[in-house]
Amino acid sequence: MAGRYLVVFPFSNVNGVSKKIESEDERQRLYKIANEISNNNGFGVVIRTAAEGLNEKYIYSEAITLKEKLDDLLSNFKRKRKIQILYTEESLIDYILRERLTKEVTQVITNNIKHIEVIRKYLKIFPKRPKIEIIDGDSFEYTNVNKYFKELIKRTITLPSGGEIIIDKTEALTVIDVNSKHFTKSLNQQETAFKTNYEAVEEIFRQLRLRNIGGIVIIDFIDMNSEENKNKILEKVNEEIKKDKSKIEIFGFTKLGLLELSRKRTIKSFFENYVSTCPVCGGSGFIQSPRFLLKEIFAKIENAPKEAKEVIIKLHPYMKNYIDKSELKKRKDLNYHIHFTHTDPKTFEITWKI
Repeated sequence: MAGRYLVVFPFSNVNGVSKKIESEDERQRLYKIANEISNNNGFGVVIRTAAEGLNEKYIYSEAITLKEKLDDLLSNFKRKRKIQILYTEESLIDYILRERLTKEVTQVITNNIKHIEVIRKYLKIFPKRPKIEIIDGDSFEYTNVNKYFKELIKRTITLPSGGEIIIDKTEALTVIDVNSKHFTKSLNQQETAFKTNYEAVEEIFRQLRLRNIGGIVIIDFIDMNSEENKNKILEKVNEEIKKDKSKIEIFGFTKLGLLELSRKRTIKSFFENYVSTCPVCGGSGFIQSPRFLLKEIFAKIENAPKEAKEVIIKLHPYMKNYIDKSELKKRKDLNYHIHFTHTDPKTFEITWKI
């Protein structure tokens, strides 16, 4: 049962502190709190990252709240005789505020005045509270979130200095390629490679979070000969990992210079929620060549009915630069009408006029 600062485990004596909290003194302080809560209440406790540096009274207060929820759950369980749900997550607004409202947030925007009280509940422990703004209309339009959603569909992301990263998803893993492309600074090849790779790390891990990409990830950085530069890239990677709530495991560079890692994902990715498979290519990203389609058209023309005098050919607009009436007449001397109104680039439509 998860709260903002701790997770309780009924019927367990497991106690722990988030691995993202690095200070040994802070870890010891939180371990002591976890053990005390566990001993007093009879359940396991894991302290979450949000509790780092927090006054212990807020942690104890949340423990009491979770204990009350657990007691209610067990009481209901003992009374009920039919199959039913005993516990569900709180509302979406509660979940978002619990998981995403951190000390770094400076502003909370909502278009629902009913959210104010819920937001204030989560702001009680903030020494410097973020500003709450109530707006009319769509919050996503107001903050350009919808625009950024469209950006997330793109395969290629340009880096500030002119390089780029290319993200390709396969069934088994995600492959990310780093290219220097239009890097404008006059550096030698190895310096350019390092600068581009270093800049790419931040954007790559940002995209992993935004798109919620999980599973195996392979990053093909630009080749670097220097072990020192490779270590600097790994240091930067470890910095970026700390920004991610999901567990990331780094396996290092392979012999081919590829960086291997895995990222744990507990909910659906951006693509699973917001993207559908293309009905034309079926998700492959490829359709047959226009020249291949022309061969089929030529074969149909050569086998035209003997009494045919005219033919109407409907094609997809992308065929405009490939089809030529003079080439068709070489196959069969007919009156040709070509319309680029067909909606499927993989096929065509032919109608004979006798």
